Amino acid sequence: MALPLVLGAHPWFPNLNVALVRAIGPEDRPVAGIFECSGELWAFGCLEEFGGDVSVWFYAPADAERVGAVKTADGPAELSAAMHGVFAGHVQVAMAAEDRIYGAFVVDVAEDLYRSVAAAARRHAEQVMAAADVLSEAAVLLGRSDKASKIHVPTPRDTGNS
Repeated sequence: MALPLVLGAHPWFPNLNVALVRAIGPEDRPVAGIFECSGELWAFGCLEEFGGDVSVWFYAPADAERVGAVKTADGPAELSAAMHGVFAGHVQVAMAAEDRIYGAFVVDVAEDLYRSVAAAARRHAEQVMAAADVLSEAAVLLGRSDKASKIHVPTPRDTGNS
């Protein structure tokens, strides 16, 4: 089962069928939580932010027992443990720039959620940058060098984080 992610949507509200069950963080920009989408429960979280403009988000189906542990968690340590329990196996990942989804892919989580997702996100960012380079070169070859300078895809490299 795949969560429909809409390009341009907020990562914490990735499509119009989402209803928040539990949000962690500011009300207008939660950084983790549980939502329901088309009758299915999903956990989500922000893995990393790069200078506030670029962020990596992950999503996984959540069963009722694990969601119950998240809903009843008391304190940051218990909540963190409950959230980690939700993410095992396949997770969907969204790359966001300025709080808008611009790309998504699936990751098999080995042992460590953060390392697995971060490594895949770096590979994805490198592929996006390579595509932007090709588009820039094509614009120059087509005599559209004025357009080439406007092609920019924000990545962790932009902020010095990697």
